[in-house]
Amino acid sequence: MRKSSPSPAQLTSRDVSASALVGTTRGRSLLALGTLITTLALAACASSPRLLDERRTEPYAGLLAQVDATRVEHRLIRVAPGDGPPLTIGLQIVHAPHGAAKPVLVLQPGILADGTTWRFLVGALAQDNDLLVIDPPGCGASDRPSPACQDGARYSPSWLAECTLLVLRDFEARQARPRRLTLVGHSLGGTVVLRMLAQPDLRARYADVMGRVDRAVLLDPADLALTKADPRFLEIRDLPDWKATLAIALGIVRRNVEKAVYDGVVDPEHRALRQEADRMCAMLTDTATRHAAQAMLRRFQPTDQAGCPDRAAIRRLADEERSIRVPILVLWGERDDTFPLADAAPIFERLTSERLVIVPAAKHSSHQEAARFVAGEIKAFADGPSAMPAPAAPRVPATAGSHVSP
Repeated sequence: MRKSSPSPAQLTSRDVSASALVGTTRGRSLLALGTLITTLALAACASSPRLLDERRTEPYAGLLAQVDATRVEHRLIRVAPGDGPPLTIGLQIVHAPHGAAKPVLVLQPGILADGTTWRFLVGALAQDNDLLVIDPPGCGASDRPSPACQDGARYSPSWLAECTLLVLRDFEARQARPRRLTLVGHSLGGTVVLRMLAQPDLRARYADVMGRVDRAVLLDPADLALTKADPRFLEIRDLPDWKATLAIALGIVRRNVEKAVYDGVVDPEHRALRQEADRMCAMLTDTATRHAAQAMLRRFQPTDQAGCPDRAAIRRLADEERSIRVPILVLWGERDDTFPLADAAPIFERLTSERLVIVPAAKHSSHQEAARFVAGEIKAFADGPSAMPAPAAPRVPATAGSHVSP
């Protein structure tokens, strides 16, 4: 049966309804945009906390003076992790006056951090131990490759671990005599250190390097098997570029970072540092660096096809840590609210050779808040007797607080 055509009255009614619907949708969008702009504008007007100049604040000024008095060599190392193209990794080699006979300490930073995050610890350690300070890919003097390539492996803990192992292989090849290595990792850097020690394929392919590692230090480490994420990390991970651009232009990023620095220490009136806020702001406002950090957060754990954490794969990786046999010192901020010690039981259950030291009156960045205390613990631990064989004859260099048992 042939359908009758709508009457002019019906057409008019339908057109009016559609127009009203479009108008309502557009109005809601404009209202939402107006609300967002108002919220951002109010946030931009918020007052900033008072931050200190680390060059004029003790003990930081004294520790930086120690760094200034130390010979530091800057290198750019070409590496090719996995099947990907080569990239450049920034490395600082700190030559201690009395470091030749002692272990070399390898400093691996965490998320949104380059080698400068270790500056106070470097000052506290530089007289006694040679140091290798790593700039992970995506920050500092290192390249910032796009996270979009290499099958989703780029910026994962395993990929970062391989980058560091390649740097250590280059370093060892240039030494007249093999050097003992102590791996030191903070936060995500602690996870990277654990991948080096636990992942079978990395241990096999880099047996020459891992054979020189006789102990490790973890500072407030991120547990690969964690089941709840810090909301601050989720906010950074999911931040779209358009919103980041707007927040940077309105000064919101700067104010939020300053507040995070102020809230991130136990005694902000004496420990919240302006240069730390400068460092973090520079990383968040640089698009390539921010994308690298977001990829580190997204790829911290294996995910399934839906993008959700793959619990079976996570358990397999975490269980590999049970095979670690080198001695491990774990230093944990007494008041760490990023990865609270109360949630760390699974790590200690997997690691059979660890010793825990609580860092008094410190939060997540204990290596900054209590640099001298942390340095003392690291030196005492790293300088202990080695179970490794005695070094071979010299070779020609290549040209290229409270102690707790959980």
